[in-house]
Amino acid sequence: MDRRGAAGETRPSLRPNSAPSSIPLYAPQAKGRIERLWGTLQDRLPVWFRLNGISGMEQANAALPAFIADFNSKFAVQPESSDSAFVPLNEKDDLDTLLAVHYERTTDNCGCFSFQNFTF
Repeated sequence: MDRRGAAGETRPSLRPNSAPSSIPLYAPQAKGRIERLWGTLQDRLPVWFRLNGISGMEQANAALPAFIADFNSKFAVQPESSDSAFVPLNEKDDLDTLLAVHYERTTDNCGCFSFQNFTF
């Protein structure tokens, strides 16, 4: 992406194709996934507690590892590849630059600049 821009123009600093594709957390697909998970947990956990005679907070906390093991045995899916999906950061890449949005501003004669209708 071009880092040169007109004054006031947002200049993205993340290079295209430098990261694996993913679903942004604000996307409907991602929201649907977590809502289905929470819906599943909210539907199953109280029933599981009731079936196992759990009625107090201490009992529930002690029983959670067993619930998680039971839940994972039913719903866990083995990955297609055992290789890590994480890509190591290149030495030449700077996270402060990659994860930043840069705005180009100019100062007036007294050294002030404006940003989003505020003067500094």
